[in-house]
Amino acid sequence: IFDIAASKGFIISPYNAQIEKVFGDAIPMFKNAEELKELYNTYIKDDKARAEKAEKAYKIAVSEYNVDAFVQRINGLVEFLINEKKL
Repeated sequence: IFDIAASKGFIISPYNAQIEKVFGDAIPMFKNAEELKELYNTYIKDDKARAEKAEKAYKIAVSEYNVDAFVQRINGLVEFLINEKKL
């Protein structure tokens, strides 16, 4: 998901709570075949809507989930663990 989003690709995904938590409505999701069919029929005809979703997912992927952000989260975890040991 992150690779596709980071390359500005449009994604329709099976429903996943974690994807929804990270990307919100930037990635359309389906829970059954009927929902998939509806999403497909909506987005196959609407280049602008696909581009808007892809751009929104791209911004999330590259701003919050890049190497620098990952390093900052790891550093925060290490600092937390170091401080816990001192208690």
